[in-house]
Amino acid sequence: MFSRPYFQHDDREDNRHVRIMGRRQQRFQYKHGYKDKGSHSLVDKDGDTDMSSLDRPSHSRFKPYKARQRFGKKYGRDIRNSLRNSQADTDPEYTWYRISIPHGKKMGKTFVLKSITSSCKVPFTPYNYEIHNANAVFYVTGYQTANAIKDVHKRITTPDGFKMSVNVTESPPPIPSIDEGISEKIKTVMSKHYDSMIHKLDLSTFHSDNDLCQEGIYVPLSRRNVMSCVVQIIKEHIPLIQQLDLSKNRLNNLEDLAPLVTVCKNLKILILKNNKLKRMAVLDALKGLDLVELTLDGNPLCDNYKDQSTYISAVREKFPKIIKLDGQDLPAPILFSLETHEVLPSSKESSFPSEDVKNIVVQFLEQYYTIYDSSDRQPLLEAYHDQAMFSMSVVRNAQSHRDGGKLQDYISDSRNLMRVLDPNLRHKLLRQGKLSIVSALSEMPKTQHDPNSFTVDVSYVSQALMCFTVTGVFKEVNSKINNVPLRTFSRTFVVIPQGQGFSIINEMLYITNATAGQNKAYKMVAPTPTPSPAPSNERTAEEQQQMVIEFSKQTGMNFDFSAKCLDENDWDFQKAATVFQTLNERGSIPVEAFQKT
Repeated sequence: MFSRPYFQHDDREDNRHVRIMGRRQQRFQYKHGYKDKGSHSLVDKDGDTDMSSLDRPSHSRFKPYKARQRFGKKYGRDIRNSLRNSQADTDPEYTWYRISIPHGKKMGKTFVLKSITSSCKVPFTPYNYEIHNANAVFYVTGYQTANAIKDVHKRITTPDGFKMSVNVTESPPPIPSIDEGISEKIKTVMSKHYDSMIHKLDLSTFHSDNDLCQEGIYVPLSRRNVMSCVVQIIKEHIPLIQQLDLSKNRLNNLEDLAPLVTVCKNLKILILKNNKLKRMAVLDALKGLDLVELTLDGNPLCDNYKDQSTYISAVREKFPKIIKLDGQDLPAPILFSLETHEVLPSSKESSFPSEDVKNIVVQFLEQYYTIYDSSDRQPLLEAYHDQAMFSMSVVRNAQSHRDGGKLQDYISDSRNLMRVLDPNLRHKLLRQGKLSIVSALSEMPKTQHDPNSFTVDVSYVSQALMCFTVTGVFKEVNSKINNVPLRTFSRTFVVIPQGQGFSIINEMLYITNATAGQNKAYKMVAPTPTPSPAPSNERTAEEQQQMVIEFSKQTGMNFDFSAKCLDENDWDFQKAATVFQTLNERGSIPVEAFQKT
């Protein structure tokens, strides 16, 4: 009874593909003008009429009562994938793909990349090519690129006759490893972006630099090891930088920039726009920079403030001297109090009450230290009074335990009252009479003092007495120690008139090791009598060569850097010496300058 209708319905199902093919043919005819464009209804073999639009897909039926899909996990994932794929080629950090070639190490980088590039239908740039175990690994960006590389799988024949496997997986951005070669390439790119005329370094969108991309190097500044490398290069090569642009680098913290605070004292303009800085507290790492212009626009932290005045106040808490923020001039800051910390007054090189006193003291010291640094100190008997007294005090500092000398040649005669508590020993170590004093001085190590390190302070002058203190640096000569440590001294003389000159009635000598800054004493250029400065075009090549040799001898720099320093200062020896001394104190001269060429 029910068999006939069942099979009739089944016949309709069997003819479905005929009806669909008819629609496709009819659409083709409609599109190309083979059918009346006013006819929109399609009729199948059974007489049913399809009222669907021509634009609706014909291979599926509309189901009006099917439940509508919500934003569930699968549906949300599909949406995210579609968005990711649409942005893959526009944002290189959004979708990365890891390409792994098993046994790629054996095939070699040249064969692997050349084979895949020639077989792939889409041009691509391989980033951060590395060998992991025996596999070759590199990274690409873009969904279309990854699919095209995936199609190369098993289509390339290796030199061993096997088919090359190409594994493609979605991956986070690669983590760059900074070796010496990568560091040199970063330095080269930075030099291209540095304007020496205005001392500006532009590192905006650093990871997208054409030179880096062409070599397949992905080094984003958001990676701490990359930023540390960049900061080290700035410290060593461009410490005089005044402007730094770090915009569009996806930075979320500034901790690795902290070393610039103590080195880059001239840094006044900092551009950090369009990064990922979320809180104003990240700027604490840069407190101490005397910034006058700052750009933070485009960072999430800018949205944390309700009004502009609050935002400006928060920035000025970090950098009080800011006068331009996000490109807008700011009103001058209102200061109600001075800095709370005390600032020590700047020290003077020497202090003399008059020019006459200066001439007397300088002449006295020249004569005294000429004899003291000679091989025979006995002539110093003429400098001391018959009833003169002398004491020496030696103190070890932290550096004393690291150097070779350890001041052992002075300890036995040290009258340091903090350590020598025995009254009899104190009396014994107080030398009295010029014979005892000169005898003690003669037993001390032979020395060479650096006159350029001397500082003189005349504290008291009268007709009957004068007291002055001289401090400076000396080194021991004929020492058994290979690396002779430098010593710093402070010597207080009390002199009285005697005959045509002066005699020392009392002397106190203090000795310790030189500080890190004083260790540069003998590297400084000593004032050297030279001819009056003349323009470079009036000096012969022979004269310039002699100047280079002498400058190299006094500075310790090699001939190339010595010639460069002299040339940049118009072959003015004294001017070049002053510039060298200033830069050397700042630590701005590279190590290569002191390496022999």
